[in-house]
Amino acid sequence: MDREEFLDGLAEGFEPSPYVLEQIYILNGEYPGFAEAALKTMEEAGGWDIRPYFGDVISGREALREKALKEVYEWFSEELNERKEYKERWIEKRMQEILEERRRKQNS
Repeated sequence: MDREEFLDGLAEGFEPSPYVLEQIYILNGEYPGFAEAALKTMEEAGGWDIRPYFGDVISGREALREKALKEVYEWFSEELNERKEYKERWIEKRMQEILEERRRKQNS
């Protein structure tokens, strides 16, 4: 379904479900101004309260996105710290091996 068919469907009375509103939001990212046209079409079809509902749905979606980004950031930070600690331990172990090898050579 292209944008025009989508708008025609809205004019015919698409049910303003969260899914439909999220699709409008997504399409607006690809085609700036699409959300305004879609909301206007829905208002003209009798959805006088669609803008606050759209705002609520999108706010909820963005809150979930922010939460997911925060979780990924925290996980990635932990991974980096673990890798850094592992690398530091490996370097320390390797330095000890090299020093021991040198001592053995000197004592032989």
